[in-house]
This record gives sequence, C-alpha cells and structure tokens, in this order.
Amino acid sequence: MIHNIINKRTGEVISEEARVADSFFKRFLGLMSRESMSDEEALVFYGTNSIHTCFMRFAIDVVLLDNQMRVCKIYHALVPWRVGGSLKAKTVIEFPAHRLSQKNVKLGDTILIELSNALIDNK
Repeated sequence: MIHNIINKRTGEVISEEARVADSFFKRFLGLMSRESMSDEEALVFYGTNSIHTCFMRFAIDVVLLDNQMRVCKIYHALVPWRVGGSLKAKTVIEFPAHRLSQKNVKLGDTILIELSNALIDNK
C-alpha cells in the first residue's frame, strides 16, 4: 500500500510514495538492494528506534518519531555504514538525501502518514 507523508506544521506533502516495511523480509532488506530512491519515495519502519545504512549504496535522510509522531531526531544525508537512533523514537522513516531540508522538516514537527488518495480512488 502506498501512503502520503505530510508535515502537519506546514501542510506540505513530504512523500507521495511511502511504503511501510511491514514484514520481517521488508524490514531486513530495507533499501539495501536499491541503487537509489526517487524524490517522492519513503520507507516507514514502525516499532523501532534506530536505523543503519550498512550495505546501502547511497545516502538517505532519516526522521525518527516519538509515540505522538513528533520528530525527535533528524539525520541529513546519512551515508552508508552508519547507525542512528533515539531512545524516544517509536517510528523511523527513510527519505532520499536532502528531502527533509527541501521540505523544511524540523525537530518537533508532527508527521501524518495517510493512505494515498490514488489508492483510495482505485477501489
């Protein structure tokens, strides 16, 4: 299923092609097999407070959200072979590098994850 990720403070859509890593295999593989991400892509990991970029081939932006979906940590252009996290985090979202700066995402922002209208319209 495809989701939209929206910054509640600005009302701006950060991603129109977000997918949830909702199985062991999707969580394990993440973005490791990919060469890159499109500008609109994102990958959501619920129930985790950390991320790694081991075996990845490109840098990513990462936002960590607390249980209220507020941004508690941001990593800009996290390069391969790095680890990041926050004890407060409950959800992690990976974006293409520089996406969070382009969309003016800041600490304390509330992030909404909604089912894409394109998916709803096709039902």
